[in-house]
Amino acid sequence: MLVIQHNCRQTYATTIAALETGLKANAAFICVQEPVVGQHTVSHPGYILYWPEAGEQREKRVFIAVRRDLAAQVIIEARTDLINHPYAIALDIWELHPKTKAKRRRTRLINIYDNRIGRGTCYEKEANYIWRVIKEISWNILLRGRVVLLGDFNAYSPL
Repeated sequence: MLVIQHNCRQTYATTIAALETGLKANAAFICVQEPVVGQHTVSHPGYILYWPEAGEQREKRVFIAVRRDLAAQVIIEARTDLINHPYAIALDIWELHPKTKAKRRRTRLINIYDNRIGRGTCYEKEANYIWRVIKEISWNILLRGRVVLLGDFNAYSPL
């Protein structure tokens, strides 16, 4: 399965272009960081978009697009029980047995936009200091089995 990752810098045209590129390349999944939020509603006829549940829509900085025609081949489980943050999302993708349709193999897809959060940032929470998104994630729980980790980790990140 082909997976594309792209930071869209919060622009509508770039967000749609990433989805169109995925469709042309026959990508199964597209992990987007900094999609357009606010004025425009993002949708695409070729993909189902999975957004984090945490935060208001204007605070969300990631989504994972799943190609619509995969519905007969996989089961998608949004893992908000493992991570529930507007800057990160995890999906478990279960391949199905072709005859029995039983779950056969799981791959966890994690998309993260690692940026500063806290006082004076887009996602302030309730703190008087600044820290990084990557520090809020329980990696020992997430990184089990088959995992694909994608995202924008920002070049200035010490991690």
